[in-house]
Amino acid sequence: ADWPTVLAKTAFDQLAYSPLWAVPEIALALEWKDAGFSWRATRARLDRDFLAVRLPAAVAGNAMVWLPAVIAIYFLPTALQLPVSNLVGSFWVLLMIVLLKRND
Repeated sequence: ADWPTVLAKTAFDQLAYSPLWAVPEIALALEWKDAGFSWRATRARLDRDFLAVRLPAAVAGNAMVWLPAVIAIYFLPTALQLPVSNLVGSFWVLLMIVLLKRND
């Protein structure tokens, strides 16, 4: 693990994968769960508040948690990367549940 490699991996994770795939996927899954696993109800919940407030807040929250975590994780020995990533992921999912919750 050297700095150029870690920075390249972190940049891809935080500038491409997370904001374009991971966070929207989790947000959609949580909306689907909160809508009683109904796609019709989920579509109705994907409103302006979701797209303009809650999803951007989730992307920002993701960056605040995962940016430092990913840098640290990539510098860990390979055997520790997955367990530490799972611990951070547990915290992150709790944060996503709070950030994506509707204020109905």
